[in-house]
Amino acid sequence: MRTFHWWVIVMSALAFGIALNLGLIAFSFDNAGWDWSFCLEVHPQAVSNVASATEPCGSSRTEALAEAKGLIAAVRADKGELVVTENVKDLTFKVSKDAKIFINSKVSMLADLRPGDEAIVVFTRQGQELFASEVRSIRKKD
Repeated sequence: MRTFHWWVIVMSALAFGIALNLGLIAFSFDNAGWDWSFCLEVHPQAVSNVASATEPCGSSRTEALAEAKGLIAAVRADKGELVVTENVKDLTFKVSKDAKIFINSKVSMLADLRPGDEAIVVFTRQGQELFASEVRSIRKKD
């Protein structure tokens, strides 16, 4: 059994080294006063075709994909904006023309969304702005 544990440790270290050497992951140490932090980053382009993450941890790069769930408060298709109320906070998303929009699992357009529909928005944050890449809406039958 001990041999198996050592084998797992050696193979994990080898896989980590190969991934680090290929640029699939990065890590850094930060020493601010007495606080030490370790940051391990998996580069999204290594997993799928997502935003680039080549800058070190804590920098002002595009953050990873996130989800917001709530009710649609407003749709401004002419501006490419969608406002979703998550809990009590309104989140305003910029929606590009190539974003995927679904209503009850059917492909739709931003203008087809209605206030009051339930929505799940997949987005990235760039600074203070939120950019939606996918909106899945559930519309209850009238």
